[in-house]
Amino acid sequence: MRPLRDIAGALATRVRDWREGRAPLASPGMKLSLVLAAVAGLAWFVLGDQGLLVHRRLRETLDSLDNRSTQLQARINWYRSRNMRLKVKDPFTLEEEARLMGMARPGEEILRVALPPDSTGKGKAATEGRP
Repeated sequence: MRPLRDIAGALATRVRDWREGRAPLASPGMKLSLVLAAVAGLAWFVLGDQGLLVHRRLRETLDSLDNRSTQLQARINWYRSRNMRLKVKDPFTLEEEARLMGMARPGEEILRVALPPDSTGKGKAATEGRP
């Protein structure tokens, strides 16, 4: 680690001298060192632990989680609304829930239609009326 600090210190001294007009960066070795340092810094900025590629991947993950959070919040709101309607004994909601459980009014007949299973193996009737 010490040689790297010595090189960085020498490079910083050369640049400071060049800015103050005391020593030109005329040697090819110095120019090459500056170019290599710039390329290494750019590579670290893009590919490093906290680089642009990692930042982009984390941003995509965050966006995905935000979308999922929004979907789940909508679902929670639907269940809260349904729960509130059931608590206040809304007649339409109570009848809908009773019919989903297979209940009928006196004198009504229940006809069950078997639907072909979808890709999850459940019939469509198993998921109707719910988000």
